Amino acid sequence: MAADHRQSEADLLQQLATRMRESLLPVDRPFDESEIEAAASLVLETAEQRRPGEPAIAITSVESGTRSKLRLALVNDDMPFLVDSISAQVAEFGLSIDRLVHPVLRVERDAQGKLEDLPGKGGNAPRESMIFLETDHADDEVQGALEQALIATLADVRAAVADWEAMRKAMQHDASNLADKEGSALLDWLSGGMLTQLGHLVRHADGREENTLGICRASAREILADQSYARAFDWFDDPANATARMTKSLTEIL
Repeated sequence: MAADHRQSEADLLQQLATRMRESLLPVDRPFDESEIEAAASLVLETAEQRRPGEPAIAITSVESGTRSKLRLALVNDDMPFLVDSISAQVAEFGLSIDRLVHPVLRVERDAQGKLEDLPGKGGNAPRESMIFLETDHADDEVQGALEQALIATLADVRAAVADWEAMRKAMQHDASNLADKEGSALLDWLSGGMLTQLGHLVRHADGREENTLGICRASAREILADQSYARAFDWFDDPANATARMTKSLTEIL
């Protein structure tokens, strides 16, 4: 869509507010018109500019009656695990989520990532996840730390989703190289979809790591303590356990 054909802010806000209403579940706390418009306005402002492959996040403090609270908007390429991962990260900060709305919309952007249109369900534009949350209030320092944690969490989700097929193949490769038939069968079973695999790496006895995939190439820099790795390799070096594995590299599967 050419820049001079960009939808007006009012039209975009109305479209987004409508989709947010549609995405509400029967068990969700109802929004009145002013609340849904305020939520849609924050999400639209956050979605206004987003670079490819990166999230857009906004956190703001508001007064609601006699209570202060936080409103969060997160805009990201649509992918699995977003809501659960974001909710878990918010909970780690001791914040209770009062409201969560998660419309998924097709979004047209220009070459610089500026939002131009929300073409609706029938369009061919990429789908973006637009999440709105209300939580307990937190001070500025906590808000800053939460934003950085959410950026890291969304990077983990992106890495895990992007590397899923490579991790599945790595697990199958590990299964084929495992001397223990029961262990090999277990890995084959897990690689068939019985496990949500988030990361994979190969750790050698000298400390070298390779084939880092998923969260192991994102935020998860230390899967086990060095002492834990050392004990594991000592076990494999014990002649009594030599048949358990033919290689001295330890594969971590998360």
